[in-house]
Amino acid sequence: MFPQAVAATIQTVGFRGDRLQALREFKGWSRAELARRTGLNRTAIGNLETGATPNPRSDTVDRLVEALDITPNGLTMGDDQPIARMAVTEALARYRLLEPWASLEMPALMRASLARDAPTTVDGWRAYVEMRSLESGRGTRQAKVQHTTRPVLPMRLPKSGNKSSA
Repeated sequence: MFPQAVAATIQTVGFRGDRLQALREFKGWSRAELARRTGLNRTAIGNLETGATPNPRSDTVDRLVEALDITPNGLTMGDDQPIARMAVTEALARYRLLEPWASLEMPALMRASLARDAPTTVDGWRAYVEMRSLESGRGTRQAKVQHTTRPVLPMRLPKSGNKSSA
């Protein structure tokens, strides 16, 4: 998704395997789970985390950032903020890259990112923006369609011949 940016960033700053390991552990995933989600093997994940593979190919980093819901900066930058905070800010940054037309302004999103229960995934940010847009009456076209076309579930009727002893 970000191949040119990934290659340039990794060559300039360097890949941080410690970040990969910390993000994987934050999500509660084993190496095998991350391998499954990325199509890489467990050994490759281990080599990346320990630094045995210090300069992964850009397609490898692209798979990792997609699975972890972060930008390439999340695996390269030197800022050592707490991993939980980084997961929030990276998911928000990825959301803004994938959906630059999002209806909420960046200052509002940044304020939301400071909350203790702020989303740590792109889908979480999508849901947050949709919810806030619907609450304010400025829902996105997609949110309004989903909101107005919600299926009505049939009511459960008691079986005939059943007498209630109420």
